Amino acid sequence: MLLKRFLQYSHQHKLFSPSGTILLAVSGGIDSVVMTDLFFRANISCGIAHCNFTLRGEESDAEELFVEQLARKYNMPFFVKRFDTKAFAHQHHISVQEAARMLRYAWFEELRAQHHYQFIATAHHQDDNIETFFINLVRGTGIRGLTGIKVRQGNIIRPLLFCSRKEIEEYARENQLAYREDSSNQQTKYLRNQIRHLILPVFSTLRPGFRHTMEENMKRLEEAVAIIDEILKTKKKEIIEYKDNEIHLSIEKLKSCSCPSLLLYDILKEYGFSSGIIHEVLQSADSQSGRQFFSGKYRLIKDRESFILSPLPEEEENIRHYIDEVPAEIFSPLPLSFTIVPATDFSIPSHNNMAALDLDKLEFPLILRKWKAGDYFVPLGMKGIKKVSDFLIDCKVPVHKKENVWTLLSGEKIVWIVNYRIDDRYKITSETKNILLVELKK
Repeated sequence: MLLKRFLQYSHQHKLFSPSGTILLAVSGGIDSVVMTDLFFRANISCGIAHCNFTLRGEESDAEELFVEQLARKYNMPFFVKRFDTKAFAHQHHISVQEAARMLRYAWFEELRAQHHYQFIATAHHQDDNIETFFINLVRGTGIRGLTGIKVRQGNIIRPLLFCSRKEIEEYARENQLAYREDSSNQQTKYLRNQIRHLILPVFSTLRPGFRHTMEENMKRLEEAVAIIDEILKTKKKEIIEYKDNEIHLSIEKLKSCSCPSLLLYDILKEYGFSSGIIHEVLQSADSQSGRQFFSGKYRLIKDRESFILSPLPEEEENIRHYIDEVPAEIFSPLPLSFTIVPATDFSIPSHNNMAALDLDKLEFPLILRKWKAGDYFVPLGMKGIKKVSDFLIDCKVPVHKKENVWTLLSGEKIVWIVNYRIDDRYKITSETKNILLVELKK
């Protein structure tokens, strides 16, 4: 009996407790109707959520009405929302199917949190699982993509993954359950439907136990993924070093790994990097420093001995911060203190995080901004001007560090490249009476 297996499967995977509350995602199709009936017979407190994606006109509206009546039949709270799915897809440059997926799951989670449901239940079943395997296989995927749909993923549970579509149809027929048939399910213009109607029937003909074999295959793949994850976890610790807001990946240790591309992708995917870029990154390992790779919010730079991963810098090139009077202390964008000290018996600091400037040569307000192309100054100890870009190259400042170099200006002249070098024209001399001591706090 399907109800008994439903309860056993849910208990085995700890999907919900008898006292829990579940939000059911119900389209009105046979799968979600059967799921609703099973939860009702199991005496679990549930609510029903239905999305009207307004894609099929009157058919979509008829489904909404049907699900509302279904909620009345089972005496369950009913929630419905209409979406302009095509407009959302166009706005975000994604397919209509992807837009519908994003919209429904975002709304389901909003409902779950607002009405304090424990989980969201979807009616994915065994056939959906196998179809997903082949979809990922066709599109290209790593081994995780071949393990199928997860029984539980965050706040989403899938309590029907144990049964086939045929078993669901038999249950609906035996219990005389009415449901709606989505006409688009019969169209073969979508990849899932092509696999469902054209590919899987051939496999089932070739091997009658095909579906059971596929379930076993995916279980073994999931076990293999668990083993691989343990190995990757150990390898990550060996090659990753965290420095401030950066992640440094040792190139030497990465290259010595037996599966560098798998390891690198496992690290970078969390930061939005696609699998297609991994080969290029690894090829750059033996090239000169400076090559950069980008995801939406992160950048990977090839340095001398490491790949350096960091968030993309904010647009601060044109932002100026003013220091009107001293003594003063600021905390943003840098923690700096400005102190006036007499020149008598003053020892010039030897640390780059401190600048001792002749106060009488300075023009207020002082300006703090990031360096930019074309900037120049006279480095302490030199007589001629030097471009800041050339100075940073001479100091072997990595590319990703250069973008975070700040300059302190008097008027439009640089007096200090913060944390590196002051301008020779503003240094302390025997004629200096008052000194402005600027310190970059650690």
